[in-house]
Amino acid sequence: VFTYVLATGIFCPLGWAAPTAAKTRWHRLAYLVRVPKEYRVQDFPMRVVADGREYEGRYTLAMLIRSPVCFGLPFNRAYRPDQEGGHLLLVPTTGRDNLLNRIRLFGPLFRIFFVGLNADHEGGYVWRRVRSLKIEAPTLDWCADGERWRMGSFEVVWRPSLASVEVISLKKGY
Repeated sequence: VFTYVLATGIFCPLGWAAPTAAKTRWHRLAYLVRVPKEYRVQDFPMRVVADGREYEGRYTLAMLIRSPVCFGLPFNRAYRPDQEGGHLLLVPTTGRDNLLNRIRLFGPLFRIFFVGLNADHEGGYVWRRVRSLKIEAPTLDWCADGERWRMGSFEVVWRPSLASVEVISLKKGY
């Protein structure tokens, strides 16, 4: 299976709830108008082994991404199309869903999605390049490029492409 973004937790219903026509026409606005409804602190257990490094805890967002953009926001500044693997983002939960915990969560989420991520980071949240990982989790709703998948534990291995394809437009001026 190939996917650009695979995520679970906060905001993930935005991916499958926003109509495709709205995403095409309004781009990131199709997602942003739904943010207040989906801004709920999530709290799920997860164990991740990424390239031999283990992370275990309770999270509000877990994301695997091989794209510069998610929800129309160009936050993955570390993306390189010729680079093997993808990036892992783990945002720890702030606890139960209440106003105080939503406020606590706002800072890290703003930093991630609006300022953007470059270099690997561990502290407050995990952001790192990975080539393979194993996820152990209860069955959760995952957003895979805008589609809803229900999955529990799984493994991911990025493999280099065997072929390179270049699309050339036949329209004049391109």
